[in-house]
Amino acid sequence: MKKDRVLTKEEYNKRIKRCERLGAKQFAKIVKKVERLKFKVMKKVFPNYTKRVNKLFDRREEKLLKRCKTEEERKKIKEEIALQKMLNKREDNYEMNRNYHVFRHRFSELLNYLNYNKAVHLRGMIIDTVALPILTTLSFTNPIFIPLVALDLVSLAVNFECVNLQNYHIYRFEKNKDIIERKEQRAIKRTQENYTEGVKVINKVIELDDKTISDTERLQRIETNKEELIKLKELILKEKERRTSTRKAIAEASRTKKIGGVS
Repeated sequence: MKKDRVLTKEEYNKRIKRCERLGAKQFAKIVKKVERLKFKVMKKVFPNYTKRVNKLFDRREEKLLKRCKTEEERKKIKEEIALQKMLNKREDNYEMNRNYHVFRHRFSELLNYLNYNKAVHLRGMIIDTVALPILTTLSFTNPIFIPLVALDLVSLAVNFECVNLQNYHIYRFEKNKDIIERKEQRAIKRTQENYTEGVKVINKVIELDDKTISDTERLQRIETNKEELIKLKELILKEKERRTSTRKAIAEASRTKKIGGVS
């Protein structure tokens, strides 16, 4: 199997500059504005959006579990659904789309989203490119197709800029891959060392199959591991503080733009 050639720093820089010339930075500003508007509208029009989405996940989980033949399959599905719920809640808390922001140094997670989004928009470009000559030809026979030609051109332009923006971020990540991976591993290791035991303690007690154990008894068992719970509490407080500071930064940036005009 032929391996992709590894690019040099200079080659990455050239590709990054090319993406900038094609409008990556300007389009990124538009994406951020749309993101802010999206969450503003969603929280006003659909205040229970997260709960509704979770219900859809629950239905999907129920359907998928019925098809499972082994306990391992059931476990994987439950873990995947739980992850999707967590990511959905995280987006709502931070008011940030998961596919454009790094959370807690999880660079590889974002890189996966970038490559997935790039593939989606590439397919969109192919569809728009195939449809354009057909719609253009039809517009000569019937003017009703002219608006469709215009819409297809807009869609093609948006898909192109989306692919360009994904490439811009991907090249920047890949250029500094070694540094980023080391930073990510350090963050993961630090979290695991400090807080994993506390989570294990709670999960072990919660997942006990013995139905004779009451909720009060389960809580008492958890509380006996005070040292691990203190560490877990510190994590929660730090996370709460980080969310607060992130929201303040977003609000301040929005307020500054309203006062000073569009940047």
